[in-house]
Amino acid sequence: MIIEIGRETILITTFVVAMMLLVEYLNVLTGGAWRRALGLRGFTQYLVAAALGLIPGCLGSFVVVAMYAHRVISFGAVLAAMISTTGDETFAMFAKFPERTLILAAILTPLGVACGWIFDRFFPRLAAGSGPCPTLSLHEEDHAEPLSWRGIVRGWSPPSSTRGILCAGLLLFALGAATGEIAHEEGLTIRIMVSIVAALALVIAASVPEHFLEEHLWAHVIRKHARGIFIWTLLTLTALHIAEASVDIKEQIERSPYAAFLIVAVLVGLIPSSGPHLAFVFLFSDGVIPFSVLLANSIVQDGHGLLPLLAHSRRDFLLIKAIKLPLGLAAGLLARLAGF
Repeated sequence: MIIEIGRETILITTFVVAMMLLVEYLNVLTGGAWRRALGLRGFTQYLVAAALGLIPGCLGSFVVVAMYAHRVISFGAVLAAMISTTGDETFAMFAKFPERTLILAAILTPLGVACGWIFDRFFPRLAAGSGPCPTLSLHEEDHAEPLSWRGIVRGWSPPSSTRGILCAGLLLFALGAATGEIAHEEGLTIRIMVSIVAALALVIAASVPEHFLEEHLWAHVIRKHARGIFIWTLLTLTALHIAEASVDIKEQIERSPYAAFLIVAVLVGLIPSSGPHLAFVFLFSDGVIPFSVLLANSIVQDGHGLLPLLAHSRRDFLLIKAIKLPLGLAAGLLARLAGF
């Protein structure tokens, strides 16, 4: 169990940190223009975030959290992504009942987009967000040291300890993900995506000027974000593994009265982990629970997708769960009244 928790923690932490490196690099490279070009401050951000949430697994959700940590997108966009995502359970659902999975996605996506926009629009104070990283920063030195082959050679003659540590860590992670030593339980597609992101981050760490490396990558992303993400992910996963070893969640659900299924579904949905929610996938596949219960659980749960937000802002983490809990319960009740 310890080795499994360690691998999962390293996978989540390194992928999120690598995505933060890419966001930071893209911001400096374009002088902040990329955000304006993508229109991620308008309605587009909700569509983009919800689409990333639809990606099977949790990588799309991690990308959303990484962008939110740098205030590239709003709180409502994160909410949209976390409503549309069903985490690792998406793979099982596509294998068990692909048509119903598409119907579920067709419900969750517009629901997420609408809720994200409504929350930003009508609850601006709550949606203001919190945390230690208010925005992406640009320095004069970012324009004074353009990327060049001469600069790359100079950066490795000899390399600083910061560059050496970052490059060595990213190289080991990329190789570990590619060979399955780290993400051995994930599918080939996930391992390829993780390896590509790690490889891009490695290229950035190996080639950027020393100022960018020290101020943006090390001082900002690594020291301000990485440690917190690692600690909170490790603690949460450890607690969840201990709880799952003590309680058979699927058995408890099956023993519950039929009328209590909906309440159990939304309460289990609060667990920030992929795994417990698979019980509802299998129970629905076996015809034990109706679609309304699966829908309610899918709205509230977000797999591992929200775990990195614990390190950035516990307040935002709890707020998203607090919003999704009654939303999932209401959607489940309405679907049940409609006969689903």
